[in-house]
Amino acid sequence: MEAAEEQRVQELVQKQITDKSKRSIDLKSKRIHSLNKEYFSGATGNIESVDLCGNFLAALDNDLFQHIFQHLTIINLLSNELTTVPKFDNLPNLRELYLGKNKISSLSNLEGFSQLEVLDLRANKLESVSELTLCPNLTKLSLSSNKLKKLVSLPPLPKLTSLFLFGNYLDDEEDCINALARVPFLETVILSANPVYPLITPKEGPIFMKREEFRRRIIGGLSRLKNLDWQPVNTIRASTTTTTQHSKHDAMDVS
Repeated sequence: MEAAEEQRVQELVQKQITDKSKRSIDLKSKRIHSLNKEYFSGATGNIESVDLCGNFLAALDNDLFQHIFQHLTIINLLSNELTTVPKFDNLPNLRELYLGKNKISSLSNLEGFSQLEVLDLRANKLESVSELTLCPNLTKLSLSSNKLKKLVSLPPLPKLTSLFLFGNYLDDEEDCINALARVPFLETVILSANPVYPLITPKEGPIFMKREEFRRRIIGGLSRLKNLDWQPVNTIRASTTTTTQHSKHDAMDVS
């Protein structure tokens, strides 16, 4: 990084940490290409969140946040140029990590994130997510708009309640149903805009009936499910029951 650019970024950081009462550092959309841990050296241990959304960061040093690690709970790295998950050292209180809209193709470096509760990985290039077994405390996970074709790699995350899978390449009903059944505490699932569950379907006919049966099976396998693709499960149940009754009545008419 050129000296003038380095000074500009350092001044941006220092301006944020001058106020010792602040609990957040806001550096979103500042055209930052790289960061040095020494930029944060004057910060207090009261910092709880760092927002680096909308920059040009392709990599980050392991010890970048060593001066503010004590209470840091949220890091936002949405819309950068990351190709791997940053490997941060010693962030024992980190609970939320936002890595959506980057260029991440694999989930290496998750070893230090066992305490994470919220992980946003939407709009990356992921084809497998087996490494998420290292994050057993996740309650909310976004994998939307990746390159997932199967969910066989999804581990049985014991605390997960919200799972977002919108806009992948999932095309196997049995694979989806089996994978979701391994996450028994799910309350919200977003699965539409996949080949297995098109975003737009006819309101009647074989394709519609197939989708309704698929939704019924998902709901049947998840006793705690409350919302499926932005619809309350109770509404879907009522709709499915009505559709089934109509189908039986039509069959009787035909016979």
